[in-house]
Amino acid sequence: MDRFVKRTCTSSDPHNFERFVARQREDHARALRELTAGQKAGCWSWWIFPTPPFLKNGVPVGSGTNRLYELKNDAEGLAYLAYGQLRDNYLAIVDAMNQSLADGVEPHRLLGIDVPRAEASAKYFSHLAELGDGDEELGAACQRALALLRPSTGEAARCSAPAKAVAAQSGPLSSHKRALPVEREATHHKDARHEEQDETPPPEDCRSMAAVPSDAESEPEPLPAEPEVAK
Repeated sequence: MDRFVKRTCTSSDPHNFERFVARQREDHARALRELTAGQKAGCWSWWIFPTPPFLKNGVPVGSGTNRLYELKNDAEGLAYLAYGQLRDNYLAIVDAMNQSLADGVEPHRLLGIDVPRAEASAKYFSHLAELGDGDEELGAACQRALALLRPSTGEAARCSAPAKAVAAQSGPLSSHKRALPVEREATHHKDARHEEQDETPPPEDCRSMAAVPSDAESEPEPLPAEPEVAK
């Protein structure tokens, strides 16, 4: 159990959102500073970037910490946004992340291997922003986050373009010389795949790059399933 949080619910807080309030009291300002500075260093992603449950074959899985801070359904997600400062805190976090990304900080440098968690969280909150009376401000911020977190073009395509240009400019060559740009292009593709793997961790791994303070950080997490639209 998270030593900072008691698993208690009250009539005024049936979802026990105080588990988020307690943690954000400790880490919200720190998270804002780190995102503004351009690099996440702490271990705070669970309660700063909430997500729906992580599922494997339809069954909730994940560390105890992840299970504690998941938003179990849309009703809980909407209640989260209406509870105290949680909605404003989340919007401030997303805005800080967006600003650093817009300023040119690479997603992996900014968030480390928590990029998939941030993307899953922004996707889910974008979904929540469309429910009920809607929340245009939050929805716009989350959509911008998704656009900034996802590369607009493939790395391999960017790498292969120079090789193709060289081949086009070189004109007729011997078969041996014509093979060189192709070989170089293939190398670029191979390197691009390797770099993509380095910069885009497996979706199930949402740990922080910082020093691991507890065993909960060391357990891989799958990404949450697609949210179901509330009926």
